Amino acid sequence: MKKLIFITLALGYGLGGSENALIQMLKKIDLSKYDITVLSLMEAPEKPFSHDGIKVIYGCEDFLHISCPFKEMIKNFKAYRLGEIWAKTRFMIASRLKKIEFSDIMWNCYSPYLKTLEEEYDVAVGYGVNLATFFAMDKVCADKKIVWVNTDLKKAHVNLKYLKKYYQKSDRIVVVAESGILRFTEIYPQFADKICVIRDILDIEEIISKSKQGEGFTDGYDGTRILSVGRLVEAKAFHLAIEAAAVLKQKKFKFKWYIIGFGGLEKELKELADKLDVKDCVIFLGQQQNPYPFFAQADFYVQTSVYEGCPITIKEAVVFNKPIISTNIPSIYEIIKDGQNGYITEMNGESIAIGVEKLLTDKDVASAMQEYQKENPLTYDEEIEKFYNIIK
Repeated sequence: MKKLIFITLALGYGLGGSENALIQMLKKIDLSKYDITVLSLMEAPEKPFSHDGIKVIYGCEDFLHISCPFKEMIKNFKAYRLGEIWAKTRFMIASRLKKIEFSDIMWNCYSPYLKTLEEEYDVAVGYGVNLATFFAMDKVCADKKIVWVNTDLKKAHVNLKYLKKYYQKSDRIVVVAESGILRFTEIYPQFADKICVIRDILDIEEIISKSKQGEGFTDGYDGTRILSVGRLVEAKAFHLAIEAAAVLKQKKFKFKWYIIGFGGLEKELKELADKLDVKDCVIFLGQQQNPYPFFAQADFYVQTSVYEGCPITIKEAVVFNKPIISTNIPSIYEIIKDGQNGYITEMNGESIAIGVEKLLTDKDVASAMQEYQKENPLTYDEEIEKFYNIIK
């Protein structure tokens, strides 16, 4: 029986699309052939993942020890070595000076104080860019090492030069969409022979089942409901949804636009909704452990991202046969056929509003898109076989 370990930054239901995709893949692995361990570097979320036969470890003790807030470190000064305090100080200074992604700085500062895992494995998977990849490559003993790239490296705020040495160490590199091959090889042509595509897996039956649990919308609104789901972070660009809502409201359309998610930009986005006078029609629903009743009850789904690996929420909307409006991220063309099951727009509020307006004003088009979704369902039967092939 082969021993596999997956390293991820955070794992749990409701945390995000990539986390849920990992959960679905783990549930499909044949546990009679593979001994699976998952290490989530962060502590368990509100709804952690557990599954019979899979060992899940929440919280890497060394990582949590040194990545704690600086105030806590000073408060418990005696529990830390001088080198650890100096590493934290260096990281804080460097991250303030460098205004983009600083996982590389964190790893440089912290990794000397993180022990290599004692147990050895046949395969180690760094599931996610940056810290998960760094840990899998540097702190796990395994015969084969695989890294999972589930974002667009060309647009994400990452240190491409720093990542290069980790992709050099890896045996295989997984991207989650066909477009990801081109995007990756434009940056790292020397690794073209390592790349393969494994699409994020959805458990369609489970999604539909969960959509029948819980209430969904409870505000009693009986007009058009628009839904967007994702973390309230820069990549998801929810400010474009708010700007599009302002355009639609100015044109006197009646709708409510619901945003499910949490993140660091929540306050800023709510202030923008107030400024553009759309607080009455842009509704922030926060984090929802089960978003599927909302998918089922919404009329349209809108994705406003400025970069993605391959948006899982779009695929979830397809499960419910929803007409979709999405910005023109490269991977979207593998899911949306413009004019057939949705509209692909430019990355600005005006263009998104035009896409929504077409659906609001032509019910026949919306119905035709729903029929297209029903006749062209998504399937994922081959993806787990692809995974087995790369770990053999």
